[in-house]
Amino acid sequence: MKAIRGPRDIIRMITGKTHPEIAHYKEILKNLDANVIRVGFVSDEELVALYNLASVYCLPSFYEGFGLSVLEAIACGTPVTASRTQALVEIAEGAATFFDPNDPKDIARSFENLNRNPKLPRVYSWEKCAKETLKVYEEI
Repeated sequence: MKAIRGPRDIIRMITGKTHPEIAHYKEILKNLDANVIRVGFVSDEELVALYNLASVYCLPSFYEGFGLSVLEAIACGTPVTASRTQALVEIAEGAATFFDPNDPKDIARSFENLNRNPKLPRVYSWEKCAKETLKVYEEI
């Protein structure tokens, strides 16, 4: 029997449904294309190399608390397209293009936009982030 860690696990056990992320992962595995490479764990050095080799970094997410991977890709100079969620827009506005993660056509448009506008700004400033964070603390 699987560990029950909360009310949602009890409901899943009763209904026979799997955790949504596990169900999503299984669906992805069923539909993997021969061109998709699952690399698994990579070291920080390998991750930087992957970002630098990438044509585009895409983060189709319904929720992000911060979006560090977007900043990592931007820091490597990789064009970024990401979900139009509050955190991602806050940290990457002006350095990435955004799309509605519920709309595949909008996701495709964001790739087309990057392709048509290769000179879009792709700079994130940690200094700007620190200054804005300090400003919030000073206001409090």
